[in-house]
Amino acid sequence: MRFSAIICFLLVCSSLISAEPQVSCRQKWKEMEIEGMKIRLYRLRAESFPSGKSYKLFVRNVDGSTTETFSYVANPKGHLILTEPEDVKLAAPYIVTPLRRGEMVSYGMLSVDGEQEYAIAMIPFPNETVKGKQKLAIELADVEGKDFICRGSGFKPNETLSFECTFAEETCLYSCVVGSEGAFTFPIQLSGAIEDSKEAHMKLLHSKGNLGLSFPWGQRGSEFVGASCLEIK
Repeated sequence: MRFSAIICFLLVCSSLISAEPQVSCRQKWKEMEIEGMKIRLYRLRAESFPSGKSYKLFVRNVDGSTTETFSYVANPKGHLILTEPEDVKLAAPYIVTPLRRGEMVSYGMLSVDGEQEYAIAMIPFPNETVKGKQKLAIELADVEGKDFICRGSGFKPNETLSFECTFAEETCLYSCVVGSEGAFTFPIQLSGAIEDSKEAHMKLLHSKGNLGLSFPWGQRGSEFVGASCLEIK
């Protein structure tokens, strides 16, 4: 019995030692609106960070720009504790990030020596449509609203899909083969007079039907539709 208990103790210790640092985001409430701007509030959770090590919270936008913000230190439980003065905590309780439709934002922790980075990426205001288990999404890939990433999941593995994208007075045709896990990803680029742009439409054709999705592009695609607010704790 004692030998068994020692083995269990060693296994528990081993799992604790090998745990990798990770960050996650949890939405605090559903979307709200302030002065016509859609707002989504999130709380960042950090776990399994090495005790006593210091980090900087950063925000990364779709154009790759990264802004370092507040300082944290890991406590003995592996959680990150804000180390800013009280007046800073009170003056800036949130990081507000204006976002476009379909734009990805990343929040993460960077060690002060610059050697480790842990981040979570999310799209608070997605362009997507869901039909049963199938999902089609258009992700914004640049701030001018011309480059996008088409993603999908829930499709038959190895199936060939056809796409028709219409925008302005142009039509582009695409095709791809679904991966082994039922998902696909490919880039799309829209050209033309972006100052007169309104909406584009993507139509996906597959063996059991089709999916359609309209999304803003060009000038309209570059406009902010809301903001994510990260609570500073």
